[in-house]
Amino acid sequence: MLPLSNAVYVGISAYLIFIAGRQLHRSWWMMLSAHLGDRDQLAESMADQLMVRFYALSGGFMFLALAFGDASVSASEAVLLDGTRIGALLIVMAIIQVVSLRSLVVYRDLDLISPVDWKERADARFLQAQRWEERRWEIRNKS
Repeated sequence: MLPLSNAVYVGISAYLIFIAGRQLHRSWWMMLSAHLGDRDQLAESMADQLMVRFYALSGGFMFLALAFGDASVSASEAVLLDGTRIGALLIVMAIIQVVSLRSLVVYRDLDLISPVDWKERADARFLQAQRWEERRWEIRNKS
């Protein structure tokens, strides 16, 4: 009964990890892109790194939990064992999420990911638009 129980556990756990990882990546990217402004590549890179960390730790725990259990279990004990493993995995996934968010706060406090100065950014865009307008005016006057 244990091989079937392990297969069910791995299937459910892998599905939960995959769904949670996709959602967390989307949430992390949205939060980082809002915080970092125009630096979308940096936001995407950091969200990817957080996702890889999440998948590695969650997947590692999933396979580590396979070692727990006795080969001579009944069907009801196998269901209870799978429920315990999945519950522990969900707790570990939540802890990973909290630690990942905490690491973003630490990065922000160390100025590794500084927020955008919106006034400075608006001034830079204004100057860029002004330069483009001057350039267009020069091109029109040449012809």
